[in-house]
Amino acid sequence: MLARLMPKEGRFFDYFNSSADKILEGCTVFEKLLHDYDNLGTYVQDIRKLEHECDEITHQVIDLVNKVFITPIDREDIQLLIKTMDDVMDLIQAATQRMETYEIRSVPNGLPSMARVLTQAVIEMKNAIRVLENLRDPKELLQHCIEMNRLENECDTLAREYIGRLFREHQDDPLLVMKHKEVYESVEEALDRCEDVANVIETITIKHT
Repeated sequence: MLARLMPKEGRFFDYFNSSADKILEGCTVFEKLLHDYDNLGTYVQDIRKLEHECDEITHQVIDLVNKVFITPIDREDIQLLIKTMDDVMDLIQAATQRMETYEIRSVPNGLPSMARVLTQAVIEMKNAIRVLENLRDPKELLQHCIEMNRLENECDTLAREYIGRLFREHQDDPLLVMKHKEVYESVEEALDRCEDVANVIETITIKHT
C-alpha cells in the first residue's frame, strides 16, 4: 500500500538523455574550436556553460534519487551513471580550459582525430541511454557498449602515438611538451569515462534482464 502512495521513478531517463545531449553538444563545440582556433575564447565560454548545465542536471538527479520511493533501476546505479556521464563533460572542459590557460598557440597535432573519436563515443553513449530506458533490446544495448570500449582503445592508440611524437619532436621545449601532453590526457580520460559509462550500463543490463 505504501509503495503505491509514494512517488515512483520520476524523470530519471529524461535527465540521462538531457545530459547525453549536452555532452554531445560539448563535443561538437570542441571539434569546432579545433577548426576555428582563432576564436578559442568564445568556444571555451560555450563549453563552460554546457559544463555548468550538466552539473545542474546531475544535481537534479541526485536530489530526485533522495525524494522518490521507487526508482526504475538501483539508486547506486543511477547516481554512478549520471556522475560518470558528467565526468565526460568535465574533462572536455578541462581540455579546452588548459588550451586557454596555457596559452597554447596552435592545435596540438592529432587532437582533432582524438576529438572525433570522442564524439563518436558520446554518440554511442547517447544511443545506449535511449535503448536502456525500456531495456527492449539488450543485444543492441551491449553493442553500443562494445563500440564505446573499442573507441576508447582507438583513442588510447592515438594518444600514445601523438604523445610519443610530441616528446621526439620537441625535446628542446619541455614546457610545450608538458602543456600539450595534459591536453591529450584530458581527452584520453574523457574516453576512459565513456568506457566507464559503458561498464555501468552493462551492469544495469545484467541486473534487469
